[in-house]
Amino acid sequence: MSDIVMGKIHDFFPRDRLFSIRDKKQVKYYSYKKEYHKYFINAMRHKTVFVKFNTLEKTKTIRNVPASTIDILFLITYSTRKGSRTIFSDEEKKNDIKELINEKRYKMFIDLELTMPPYNETKRFYPEILQIGCVIVDEEDNIVNYYTNYVKTNHPVSYRTYRFLSLNPEELDESISYEEFYNDYKELIEVYNPIVYVWGENDIHALNNSIKYHSLPEIKATYRDLLGIHTDYFHFKSFPGLFSALKVYKNINATQVHHALTDAQATKEVFDGFKAYINGESTINPYDMIKQVEVSDETVTETSNITNQDE
Repeated sequence: MSDIVMGKIHDFFPRDRLFSIRDKKQVKYYSYKKEYHKYFINAMRHKTVFVKFNTLEKTKTIRNVPASTIDILFLITYSTRKGSRTIFSDEEKKNDIKELINEKRYKMFIDLELTMPPYNETKRFYPEILQIGCVIVDEEDNIVNYYTNYVKTNHPVSYRTYRFLSLNPEELDESISYEEFYNDYKELIEVYNPIVYVWGENDIHALNNSIKYHSLPEIKATYRDLLGIHTDYFHFKSFPGLFSALKVYKNINATQVHHALTDAQATKEVFDGFKAYINGESTINPYDMIKQVEVSDETVTETSNITNQDE
C-alpha cells in the first residue's frame, strides 16, 4: 500500500476511469475501480474537485501514460463559494454501515445447502435447495426462533452432494416438499418482518431462483450480505470464510460441516462479533480473517466449490 495521495483533479477521462493531479514538478495519473465511477462523474460536474486516496504498488498504461490504481478512496469533495461539499466519504460509509448493523429490528440469519451436479456432468445443471437453516433474533438480538428442514428435490441427489455434505440418503427420508418449505419461509417473513442476513450473495440468488423455478409468488424481504458488508467496511482484497471470521470474533476453532442450521448459527455469531467491533466493544484484528484465505461455498457457487475441493 502506498502513501496517501491528496490533490486537486487536473484532467478527467471518464471513459478510461482516469484522472490526473498536477503538482509543482509533474502531472501524475490515477485510475479507479468501477465502483467509484458514479462518485467521480458526480464530482466532475463541478469546477474544483479534490480527492484523497492511496494506491496499489503496480502501475498500468492507460492512454499511453503510466497510471497508478486507487486502492482505497477516502474522500471526494468539491469547492463552492459557501465552502466544501462532500461527494464521497469512506468514513461516512462506515458510519452508514454502523447505523445499519445497529438498526432495531428483528433479524433472520439464514443458510442454504444446495444440490451439486454428478462428477463429470456436462449438461447444464440447476442447483436445488436441499436444506435450510434459520436463526431469528428480536430487536435486542435475543434468539426467539430456529427453523431447519431438508427439502425434497425434483431431481435425484448426486453422490457428490452426499459426499460434500456428509449426508446419508436416510437423512432425507423426512424431507418436506418445496411448497411446504416455501410456505414455512413465507410465514416466518410475515410474522417477524426481519432483515435477512446471509454470508455471501449466493443464498439470496438461490432462494429467489428456486421460487421462480417453482412458479410461486415472490417473497418480499430485506436481504443483506454480511460478507459484502465486511468487505466494504474493512476493504478486504479477498473474501474471508465464514468460519475464519467465527474464529477471529469468537475464538471458536471449528471446521465447517456444511449443515444449514449450524452455518446459520455461525452467521449470527459473526454478526454479533462484527457489531461489537464497530461499536468499540471488541479489540480483535479483523485482518486475521484473511491471513489464510479459504475459498468456500459462501464466496463462490456451490458447484465451483466442490470442483475445487473434490476433484
